[in-house]
Amino acid sequence: MLSAKCDVRKSFMLVLLVPILAVLQFQVDRKLNDRMETGRGWKEIEGKSQEDILFQDFLSWLDGHGAIRDKIRFVDFDNFGRGALAIKTIPSDEEICSIPTHLLISGKVVKESEFGRKVMEQYEALEKLEEDAIEEGEKFKLSDEWTLTYFFILLEKSKGKDSHWGPYLSILPHHIGTPLTFTQGELNILKGSNLYSGTLALKTSVRKSYDRFLPLVKASVPSGFNFDEVFGFDRFMWAYQIFWSRSLSILLDGQRIGVLAPLIDMLNHHPKMKVSFFTDEIKKRFRIDAHHEIAEGTQAFINYGNRPNEKLLLYYGFIIPNNDIDWYFVRIGIQNENSNENENSDENENSDENENCDEMDEVEKQEKRERTQLQLLSLKRMKLSFDHYFLMDKVPIVPRMKMTLRILCANEEELYLWEGRGNFAEDSKDKDSNLASDSRPGSYASDSVEDVPLSNRNEWLMLSTLESLLKGTAAKFPRNLQDNEEDLELALKNRRNFSENSIHAMYYVVGQQRILRDSLNYLKEMQRKFHEKFLALFQMPQLEKIIPLKGNDWLLYKMWFSANSSTEALSWEFSQDLDRPVICVTGCHENDLLGIFPENSVIIPQNLDLGNLVDGISEVSEGGLVTLYLIREKFQESSSQKSPFFKVLQPIPHVIFLEKEDVDLLFGNSYVAQNIYDLIDENFAEFQEIMEKLKENGNFNPEIHTWENWRWGNSVWTLRIELDDPEIPSLLIPMATGFEYHPSHQLKFRWNSERSRLEMSSLYTYSGKSILFNHMPDMTPADYFLGRATVVDQVNDHLFAFPHEISEKTRNLLKIKSLDFFGSHYLKVSDRLPSQLLCIFRLENLSEEDLNSTQVSPDLDQIYSQKNELETFQNLKLKLNSELEKISRPISKSTPSVKNAVLYREKLQIILRSSLDLVEKSLLDL
Repeated sequence: MLSAKCDVRKSFMLVLLVPILAVLQFQVDRKLNDRMETGRGWKEIEGKSQEDILFQDFLSWLDGHGAIRDKIRFVDFDNFGRGALAIKTIPSDEEICSIPTHLLISGKVVKESEFGRKVMEQYEALEKLEEDAIEEGEKFKLSDEWTLTYFFILLEKSKGKDSHWGPYLSILPHHIGTPLTFTQGELNILKGSNLYSGTLALKTSVRKSYDRFLPLVKASVPSGFNFDEVFGFDRFMWAYQIFWSRSLSILLDGQRIGVLAPLIDMLNHHPKMKVSFFTDEIKKRFRIDAHHEIAEGTQAFINYGNRPNEKLLLYYGFIIPNNDIDWYFVRIGIQNENSNENENSDENENSDENENCDEMDEVEKQEKRERTQLQLLSLKRMKLSFDHYFLMDKVPIVPRMKMTLRILCANEEELYLWEGRGNFAEDSKDKDSNLASDSRPGSYASDSVEDVPLSNRNEWLMLSTLESLLKGTAAKFPRNLQDNEEDLELALKNRRNFSENSIHAMYYVVGQQRILRDSLNYLKEMQRKFHEKFLALFQMPQLEKIIPLKGNDWLLYKMWFSANSSTEALSWEFSQDLDRPVICVTGCHENDLLGIFPENSVIIPQNLDLGNLVDGISEVSEGGLVTLYLIREKFQESSSQKSPFFKVLQPIPHVIFLEKEDVDLLFGNSYVAQNIYDLIDENFAEFQEIMEKLKENGNFNPEIHTWENWRWGNSVWTLRIELDDPEIPSLLIPMATGFEYHPSHQLKFRWNSERSRLEMSSLYTYSGKSILFNHMPDMTPADYFLGRATVVDQVNDHLFAFPHEISEKTRNLLKIKSLDFFGSHYLKVSDRLPSQLLCIFRLENLSEEDLNSTQVSPDLDQIYSQKNELETFQNLKLKLNSELEKISRPISKSTPSVKNAVLYREKLQIILRSSLDLVEKSLLDL
């Protein structure tokens, strides 16, 4: 559900995602670290070289045009190069230096020049000529103004002393050292990083801009002009780097623009320097002011703003070792619903056979569209975006990122209830969220974003998604962190053998990998706290109530299972507390291998040998294939290889065994009842279809191919293991019982294709002997009940859903509140009713008088009038009582499936009674 995108202008990044290794800390090179000192080591400019002479001409040019620089003079600093030395103490809030605004090079200056006017005339003529062919987005825009500026810089530089800016352009550096001009070897060091892919994309973008304007520029210069020498692409790339490494964002003529500011751009950058730029429109001057004292004899700096090494290297050609403003950018998105669709029409010729599947797909697509719409609305309400950062900080993963991922991992129910706030964990606020510093990108981490888990399921998914995101991002680097740290340490000791570009690239990559490593370590601590929290919430069955399983069948099964797998750490026992057999584990550590199951010991739908049983049957689901196989093995062939498994297999109290009259008594016409009916009807339809096919091919056996046996086989298939493997998406281990449910425990299953076996490991440590637990984090309690015949014990995890038709008037009013409603309300045990529930009931009962006297606001908890409140809670009470009646009728049957359904129903009744108590309390208050 997550996708990654790339944005050339901002910082270049893509995220999908696998592990990062930690850790060789080394002494950072002192020379480069000295860039962050105040720069006391310096010497006078000798004035003998051609560069020094040109620089003196530049200073004379500044003075001749009225620049004010009497508080500084330029010298050569150790480790900084040329910079501004304070020759007197500059108090806070005083000017450092200034220039007249006519020395600035801006887009306005460029467009008003003779060259700029000619190019603009060519552009407008082309636009008029091809008006129908030029899309709106292709018309002259800010990036075109920048492109024109790069050409203008080259033209003015070619004029030498004849240019108004000649002395300034003559002293600009010939080499800027950004990745745009790296050699291929230097660029390869960046492989796997955002900057590598971003540099390639930016090169393409710059080339596109150059090619687009080249004909216009050619038509705007005199014939005989030395065009290739002045405007060659290498020269254009130089001008691009000059502009972006030196331009300042200033207010001029009421607009914020980027300009080149001679003199002021000669100051070196320091991230801690507090300065501001000011344009005096009356005096026509542009100045830089200091906002803390600059002592005499120290360097006066400029500050380009908080910049990570990614931007410093890409735009300015240098990095800051151990940059505490560093971050790793990720762009998180919602996967396009068509991204996995097959675009090859030849493979979709059998449209009739796929009709039912297409209908199912359309239902799933509609559900996904609705969920995506709710996710986008939720992000909008929280003012969250898809752009996020892992930070170089003690709190590298901030609430803003976690809330975005929670929303993107949420289902409709969780989004609905989250809007109400306060419905989830009491200790939900991240105490570390107040540790935001000013070193973050803009207001990314300092904004107050509630760190509120949406549900247990959602929190697990959010943490798992974060883990995949971090590991996958780290895996894109071809070399691990330790190797890259060793390479950098070697380069720093042997500088003569390495280019400065290479060292900068190494510093950048190591910094990015360290951020990912630290973020992963921080995530592990988050996961540990989550695990501990739920260990405390859920009661574990007592081990003293576990006794050995007895009987000849169990003995034969254990012998058979031991012969067909390697599971020394596992055993089958009987839990008196649970009143059923359970799987136990005797001591294991996190990621220990608990079981190995060779291919011949597991049931894989694709590998089943059904002989001629399915002749002429072209479409059978995985569950259908396995069900046919299980029926044949258990009821037809007494010598089945897996007969020990079938003899001890426990009854599975699946809802598929419920009769429709049982469902009606248990759940009335509630959503739960409809879901069960749909499940039974779907299975019965497949049963009938396959039986008809078996009759046609002569393999139908009325004694074993019964609806009762079909239901049994289908229920056994619910014990299957889901794998993240396209070749083998699911399989069945012949376990005599399923794994017990616990929300904080999870098993990891991996198909080892090289050894053709299934490998099972635990993601948690078990000390001593314990019942083996598992859970599938993407499943809700309702999914467990309907799909796995398991009733989750913790009532706080359960939800109750009920339908509600709303009027068009209410739907329109909901738009004011940035909400959409798809016909279902959700309740859970809480100390308050969901805000969205009350909001909709209030709007439904809103009178014309209320509408005339009160303006509907975006506030979900808005109250309109006393009368409206009274009617809202009275109608809500009627509705909830009606829903409670549907699921409270007595039932005399006591089959395993009915007993299981009664247990599930009791959870729903608790939710409704708890909600009704809150309604009654509100009515009393009114």
